[in-house]
Amino acid sequence: MSRNKSGAPPCGLYARIDDFGDVVKTIGAIRQMASVINRASGYEQNMHMLEFAAGVPEDAEKIADLITIMKAQGMVCVVSGATLDQAGGALGMADGFVLSSAQDLAAFRAALGDDPILGLVTKDAPDARADYVILPADPALIAKIGGGGDVVVCARGEGITNDNAGALARAGASFIDCGDYIFSHEKGVMQGAVNMLYALELAADDTGAAPLN
Repeated sequence: MSRNKSGAPPCGLYARIDDFGDVVKTIGAIRQMASVINRASGYEQNMHMLEFAAGVPEDAEKIADLITIMKAQGMVCVVSGATLDQAGGALGMADGFVLSSAQDLAAFRAALGDDPILGLVTKDAPDARADYVILPADPALIAKIGGGGDVVVCARGEGITNDNAGALARAGASFIDCGDYIFSHEKGVMQGAVNMLYALELAADDTGAAPLN
């Protein structure tokens, strides 16, 4: 990969973690991903995110520990499925939260202010109170909503690989939710991360996109 690029990449990696049964294994996997990002990326800044899904209250402490570890690796960490009480307490060290409705988004923004990163899972027009939206991995939809550059879009869907991630990036996605591909790669997490970073760099070169400053 090319080196010494200013700013951050036009499109970053995004991974959702929802299994906390073996925290040691999870830490190992995401540390490997972070290691590739920190060593292989040629940009001055990273633009990569981890989403931790707080499915049950018992996971909050584990998630809090993972956030502490991964923020030290330079990763932006957000949490989905959290309550406002958790956001103000056990999960308060997260960089932000992912919401699934406009009502929840409004409540979190009103309670937490402008500092946290708030994402919204949607299939429709974005909400101005959200910092980014998570859309289905449909290039046409992404181009319609995020192609102009005014809306930060994360593409999410089954079957995202290094072969089709470039099309999503060229359509206007700022993040590709590629955790399934990276963490299940037959040659290991590090190879999966390398492949995906390379695919996104090729996509940036194809469009002539300038790094974000």
